[in-house]
Formats: sequence, structure tokens, C-alpha cells
Amino acid sequence: MHDSVLNDENIGWPSYVDFLTSFAFVLIMFVTWSVNLIAGVERDQAIHTALEKISRQFTHAGFDAVIEGKKVRIPLRNKVVFKEGQFELNEDGKAHLREAGRLIAADPDVKRIIVMGYADRVQPKHDEFRNWTLSVDRAEAVLKFLYLCTDCGYKPQDIRPKLVLHGVGDLDSRQLQASEQTTGDAGDRRVDIVLDRGDDDRP
Repeated sequence: MHDSVLNDENIGWPSYVDFLTSFAFVLIMFVTWSVNLIAGVERDQAIHTALEKISRQFTHAGFDAVIEGKKVRIPLRNKVVFKEGQFELNEDGKAHLREAGRLIAADPDVKRIIVMGYADRVQPKHDEFRNWTLSVDRAEAVLKFLYLCTDCGYKPQDIRPKLVLHGVGDLDSRQLQASEQTTGDAGDRRVDIVLDRGDDDRP
């Protein structure tokens, strides 16, 4: 009966060394988490600061620029405009793309350059895929121009691995900025260039 009585002498209390070891482990885990959190916040802040700089440069050059997360969207409204039902670049559009290329070259830390093509929402009567096809063809025309351009302020071999093609279709397929329109006018027959500075963001 006496042996079954619990007292301080026969309870396996953790030793002082065990307590210190556990406390040190928890402390190390907390410090590691805090350092990673602070580093992540600082990294995100640095990316945002860089995006603000890019945005200002494009705005000062007469382009629209919208920061979206770790990206800057450059809607080439009234810069690279296509005729209805066509995807060929005109000389005015090429000149604006050269100017955009020089601005892109100013930030070599951009991870991806996404070319997004759009068509207006005037639906063709005999081809329900025509607007989507046009959007892809327009994006491809701009991507090829940037891919081959030798007077855009960058070395083509530096920019080519970053180029990404993204055909969207009509402008109703994504939530638009309040300043954008879906009127079926020439401004809707365009491309956007999206500069992605994040490592893990995908459109």
C-alpha cells in the first residue's frame, strides 16, 4: 500500500536541464519564425518599392500603369492598337513598343514579362472562337516583336527567357479596372504588358 502512494520522490519530474533544453528549442523556433517573417515583409516591401518606381517611369513616359500585387500591368491602350479583326502591328505601335522595351530594360530584376492579348467584345457571327484567336494572335505579334527587337534598349537574349504569351479573349473575361472600358472601340483591341517581379505569383 505504501509503495503505491505517489509523492514527490517517485514522480518522474522533468529535470532542470530538460526544461532548459525545451525552452531553448522553443526560443530558437520563435526567433527563426520571426526572422523569416521580417525578411518576407522586407522582401515584399522592396518589391513594392521597385514596382512603384517602374510604374512612375511608365506614367512619366505617357503609358498607363497599374500595380497588381507583385506585378505592374501596362495597358497599351492608344499605344498598340489593332484594326478590327486584325493582329498586324503598325509603325506607330512598334515605336511605342520600342519605348516600352527601353523602360522594361531599366529593371533587369523583372522575373517575367507577360504579354496579354485582347479583342473587343463584338462577337463574330460565324466563329465563336474568333475573339479568343485574335487575342492570342495579337499577343503573339507583340511577343515576337519584343523577342526579335534589336533597338529596344536590351539584349534580346536577356529578355527572351522572361517572355510569356497569354491570350485572354474579350475584355469581359477578367475584372477590369474602373478606368478601363468595354465599348468595342479601338482601345479595346490591344495588348497589355505585365511585369512580374514576384517569384511565386502566377496570372
